[in-house]
Amino acid sequence: MKVLLINPPLYGTGSEPRFPLGLGYIASVLREDGHKVQVVDANALKLPEARIEELINAVKFDAVGMTGLITQFKQVQRTASIIKNNSGAAVVLGGGLASAAPEVVLKKTAVDVVVLGEGEETASELFKALENGAALQEVKGLCFKRDGGFFKTAPREPLENISSLPMPAWDLFPVRHYFNNNVMCMPKRRMSMLTSRGCPYHCAFCFHGVFGHRHRARTAENIFKEIALLHEKYGVTGFVFEDDTFVLDKKRVYGLCGLITDSRLKLRWTCNARINLVDADLLAKMKKAGCVEISYGIESGNQKQLEKIKKGITVEQAYKVVDMTRKAGIITHGFVMLGLPGETAATIKDSVSFCKRAGIPAEFTIMTPIPGSRIYQDAVAANMMKRSVEDLVENWGSWLDKVLVNLTELPDEKLLEMKRAAELEIFSSYYKRHPGTIIKMLFLELKTNGFFAFFHRLKKGAKLLIRSLKGLGLRERPTT
Repeated sequence: MKVLLINPPLYGTGSEPRFPLGLGYIASVLREDGHKVQVVDANALKLPEARIEELINAVKFDAVGMTGLITQFKQVQRTASIIKNNSGAAVVLGGGLASAAPEVVLKKTAVDVVVLGEGEETASELFKALENGAALQEVKGLCFKRDGGFFKTAPREPLENISSLPMPAWDLFPVRHYFNNNVMCMPKRRMSMLTSRGCPYHCAFCFHGVFGHRHRARTAENIFKEIALLHEKYGVTGFVFEDDTFVLDKKRVYGLCGLITDSRLKLRWTCNARINLVDADLLAKMKKAGCVEISYGIESGNQKQLEKIKKGITVEQAYKVVDMTRKAGIITHGFVMLGLPGETAATIKDSVSFCKRAGIPAEFTIMTPIPGSRIYQDAVAANMMKRSVEDLVENWGSWLDKVLVNLTELPDEKLLEMKRAAELEIFSSYYKRHPGTIIKMLFLELKTNGFFAFFHRLKKGAKLLIRSLKGLGLRERPTT
């Protein structure tokens, strides 16, 4: 069977493309099943709709598989329409959007079948069924239209041994388009990797519809095999571990760090971590193995807010771990949410104060409840959701710049105003209080990527400084 896989565009974020891991695994599994697989990564290639249509018309295929984040609804909608207008092929959608809002996708787009949860085993069975003209109701993990409504098949059990999966089919993707200088102190030749699935924690804002709660991890040896292959095939020396809970199994992380250190490969990598899962010894081993940055989900600098969302950490614990990470020589980044239920000007001030005290250049976002999360369910029960699921999903692409759902008593504009003010205050404080750290980062950038990257970083920093002095905010607003 001839299968076309498409990664739709992600307009308006200003971010550089990353390798679409989910689609990479699906491509590999389908190819092992004997299908002829082609890939169009419209996001990496930054393709306009007209060019996407040209490529679709130039390729012969029997079925199409797409992925999509919940922020990509409109792009998925447009791309699916292009496919349907130019072929009669079945269109399958997987990923976060599909699992969070399957009925909205089927009702509002030209997608025929939605894959719920992990996609590899489901895609394997689904495309075999499509090839043979078999009924789909026996394939677990699907949602599709039937008899004027929506039919969900039995849920798919999570894959237990994720080390058994084949490596992503990098050769089918435009690999060089994922190499860029967007991340400071990281090599241009870097790739995203996923080393575990599932998160055992129950933060109220999280959506677990794709990987679930049960943590399943690849072995250190399996991870290092992928690192070595990417290094050998593409000269990759930087890795972004995308796991929600990369450091959950310390023994595994110690094992991976040992393999990297013993290999003498000069690698740099970043990861996400939870405040309650790291210690000084682990950080030292990670630093020695090439870890240059850790991102922590701080979420709030107010203890009562942390308790409301079931984060399972304390403000003082977060402060100590951020300080510990800095002392280990690892750059620290934080994520903070504004607009949590019960948020006030005072609790936002607590978050700003925490970031200033900890010296962390945190990224602030306005919390938008994802369908299926506990916060979303609680908001519906309390009659606080002023948008329907359809309306929310259709407008999700603007979540960085608008208040899509307001679960506070603060007006929308006040929330946005306080977000911009918080960013500027923290940015200014960080640059004033930590010039030594910034200088070290710049020299690491020079050592890692050379003079032109160093100059680009200086130029970018100056631009941010000018924007902050003018009160414009730290990020240019998207125009599309």
